[in-house]
Parts: sequence; structure tokens; C-alpha cells
Amino acid sequence: MRAALNDRQARARSGRPSGVFGRAAAGLAAGVLAGAGGSVLGGCESSSTYSVEVRNGARSLVRARIVLDAPFENDATLDTTDVRPGEVGTLGPVVVRGVGRVALSVTRPSEIGLPPVEEPLDAGAWVYETDDRSQFGVDGVTVMRIGPQATEPGK
Repeated sequence: MRAALNDRQARARSGRPSGVFGRAAAGLAAGVLAGAGGSVLGGCESSSTYSVEVRNGARSLVRARIVLDAPFENDATLDTTDVRPGEVGTLGPVVVRGVGRVALSVTRPSEIGLPPVEEPLDAGAWVYETDDRSQFGVDGVTVMRIGPQATEPGK
């Protein structure tokens, strides 16, 4: 009994965890720190590829962009194209590493001051269509996802 008590006191002084729960907590903490260290060093960084086909059904030119809203950084334009009425434009493929929200941003260059229409993008190859429908009584461009591209560009 006295030996067990002395062993606990020795561990308490040494800073090592004692008991089943103490060892489990120490193992969990070590695992979290190792995982965080690995992702900070870039060893476990993930990447996703995005490409978009934009079909312009609007009566005027639209500017389409793939944008990245990364935490703690300014927004970045990854690709951009101007699409004339009745034509099709292609964005990407672009590869995004790390974290951040990727979106398709569409504006009419002729409508200075109006905010862009933004649609969150899922990784992969997608088809979007624009038109002139008004939304909530405000004229402007509307963006709709039609579906995935039949074949990914570049393949």
C-alpha cells in the first residue's frame, strides 16, 4: 500500500499523468498536438479542383470568376472570364489547397456598383447558366447550377 502511494506521489512530482484517465488524457493531448503540428507543417494539406462552364442566357455580357474567401486573408480571384450573350465560357480547372470558401461570382460589367451574385462551389466540374430574371423585384443577373459537366475539361 505504501509503495503504491509513494509511486503516485513520485508521478505527481515528475509531471507524468497517473491512473488510466490521466494516461488517456495525455495520449489524447499528444495526438492532438501531433495532428496540429503535421497540418501546420503542410504534410496533411488537402486540395480540391474546381472548374465551371458558364452558359450566358442573359441579354448582356457577364463576368464570371472563381473566388476564394480564405480565413485571415483577402479574397482571391482564381480565374475569370467574360461571356457574351448566348455564348459559353469556361473557368478552371483551378486547384485550391488548404481551407476557404470557394464560390462562383457573376457580375455584369455594365452594372457598376451592384454586388456580384455568388454561388458556393463544390469541388468538381459544374455547369451554371445565367439569365435576366429579376429577383425580389430587383433587375439583375441570376445564376443557376444546371448540373455536373459531362466530362471534366483537360481530360
